Amino acid sequence: MSVWTVDIKNYSQNHRLFIASAASLAVIALFTAFISNRSGGLRSDMLGGNYSSAYSRLLKASEAGDATAENAIGNMYYLGLGRDQDYKLAREWYFKAALKGNAAACVNAGHLYSQGLGVPKDIMRTYGWFVHAKKAGSKEADNYLREILGGFEVVPNMMQRSLELYPTVAALTK
Repeated sequence: MSVWTVDIKNYSQNHRLFIASAASLAVIALFTAFISNRSGGLRSDMLGGNYSSAYSRLLKASEAGDATAENAIGNMYYLGLGRDQDYKLAREWYFKAALKGNAAACVNAGHLYSQGLGVPKDIMRTYGWFVHAKKAGSKEADNYLREILGGFEVVPNMMQRSLELYPTVAALTK
């Protein structure tokens, strides 16, 4: 193969590995940002590794309707912090937060579908989640949309079909 030839198979595999790595790093970065913006007990619990106490605090906040706390609980399940790693439970918490308009939860749900973590891998749903995350104000979602479009994982007719199938966040959670 000449240096001017692109090996599409290896490009595609490397691109997927890049997306998977970026997705995991994004969840960690968003979670870290969430923790650093909190004061007092939750922050010290998380930084001190007292995850059961942090989980209790987040659960209490989620019961009061805090979508950011719901997303954070999803992150705890995604990362296995103080809980068994469970992508299906992470998805449920991301769905709760996303239904309340939490952009980070939409991004996180998109990552689950892009990698098939706890759900069947589904690029149409991935695209839908990232579109709704962007509508909710996520700057990161725009980058992920460019990545999946640049990797030719979604083509124009798939984009249109995704928007028809998933016009709302609620449609994506079914």
